[in-house]
Amino acid sequence: MKTFLSLLFFVVVLNFAFAVLTMLMFHGQIEGATTLPDYFFYAVSSLTTSDLGEMTPKTTGVRTWTTAYVLLAWVYIFYVTVNHIRDVKFRIFG
Repeated sequence: MKTFLSLLFFVVVLNFAFAVLTMLMFHGQIEGATTLPDYFFYAVSSLTTSDLGEMTPKTTGVRTWTTAYVLLAWVYIFYVTVNHIRDVKFRIFG
């Protein structure tokens, strides 16, 4: 349950925060993104690599920002997953 809540927190809060920061810092630099829901979609689709080409960053700054976000998010998800597997292992075998 702890893992689920942690990932839910990440999906909702951190993606929303990334969307808001991206909108404030790079408004107009992502083709196809004009509203906050668009930027939230951009955040989620960047993380899941399921954008299908609907939104395209126009500048190197946006590309760098998005790349850093995705890499940090993957590290976080990996960390939560490994800790969850470790906890399950200890409960089963410990």
